[in-house]
Order: sequence, then structure tokens, then C-alpha cells
Amino acid sequence: MTNLLISLFIKDKDKKLILANYKTSNNTFIVETIFDEAILKSANEEVTITRKD
Repeated sequence: MTNLLISLFIKDKDKKLILANYKTSNNTFIVETIFDEAILKSANEEVTITRKD
């Protein structure tokens, strides 16, 4: 099993990326803030997460 280093960035109101802290539990990312858009980045991949109301 390989452990990947994954960074989480949250877009602020000016669309700037801010590095965010997170923790994991049972393959789930836990972020202690509410955001509209975030990006998970690893060395080979980028995933955008968007809040839907």
C-alpha cells in the first residue's frame, strides 16, 4: 500500500487558493470549515469539489 501526499486547497471569495488543514477517518476527509469550492491535489491528479445547494 502506498501513502500519497494529498493537499487540500480552498478557494476564497477572490478565487485565491488557500492551503487547508484536514484529517482523515475511514477513508473520509474531514475539513473543519464550510467552503463553496476546494481542490484536492496529489502529484499526478487534481480533483475539484464544489458545494451544491
